[in-house]
Amino acid sequence: MAMGTGDFELTVDRLRVVARYVAEAAQEVLPVFEAAHPNDPRPRAAVDAAWDIANGAKGPAYNVSQP
Repeated sequence: MAMGTGDFELTVDRLRVVARYVAEAAQEVLPVFEAAHPNDPRPRAAVDAAWDIANGAKGPAYNVSQP
């Protein structure tokens, strides 16, 4: 597969590392957002999904599959 400038291959293992980093970072500020916007469940759902992916979730719900 030809890749253009700035493109890179993201393996499932690397995706899980990125998801873990994102979840850890977002987890720290999530209480601040939830205090300001208590009726918005989207950030919590996104953090939960990131943790699921980081911890090995597979399947079409997360569009994470092995090649």
